[in-house]
Amino acid sequence: MRATVLVLGCFSLGFFTTACGGVSDVTGAPAAADDAGDGTGGDLDGGTRVAKDAGDKSDASVTSKDGGPGTPVLDPLAIGETWTYDVTIQGSFPGCSAGQFDSSVSQNETLGGRDAYLVSSFCPSLGSYWYSADGDTVSVYSGSDWVVGLDSPVQEGHSWVSDDGRTFQWYSSGSLTLPAGTFSDCWEARETGSATEEYSIYLCRGVGPVHWHYRYSGDGYDAVLHAKNF
Repeated sequence: MRATVLVLGCFSLGFFTTACGGVSDVTGAPAAADDAGDGTGGDLDGGTRVAKDAGDKSDASVTSKDGGPGTPVLDPLAIGETWTYDVTIQGSFPGCSAGQFDSSVSQNETLGGRDAYLVSSFCPSLGSYWYSADGDTVSVYSGSDWVVGLDSPVQEGHSWVSDDGRTFQWYSSGSLTLPAGTFSDCWEARETGSATEEYSIYLCRGVGPVHWHYRYSGDGYDAVLHAKNF
């Protein structure tokens, strides 16, 4: 998912809590270097390390309680998953670089009472962020608490307000064809009501974020899924 604000980009996959490039304040807390460096996990803010094969995972094999029986979650999270994105920059956007970059899940811990996954951003300068999924609802750790990034139910017209006061809404995207392939049951989480900012994340069930789109007064980025390893 990965990570920007979401998961898996330039915003922390509290998807909608922060923009990179100085547009707004970062509220997702990157892991400290001694927690993120070796990929083995560690205690963080009272979190408890769990084995990589322990507990329920939010990966593509887990079904969504929001999408109905047998429906995979919209944003799977599991140790070792990697999304590779083709990133393009429009105008000036210092937080990201053009090129091909990975977003990967490196750690799994219990953090703030939730099953949490550390996901690196495809904007390398932004580091990594902790995400937790409950069905199709995805939250990001702000450093002291969990805030909702993607809300459920995932259905046409459902809207929610982010922790920084922006409104987002779900739109059905049907099937999407990208360099990584063609995926079905895709949805756009789109910011609404802003005259200067465009922000959308396109996600497909069992895959996660396949396209990130951001513009602020003409500057911004697009990140399109090139490949995934699961």
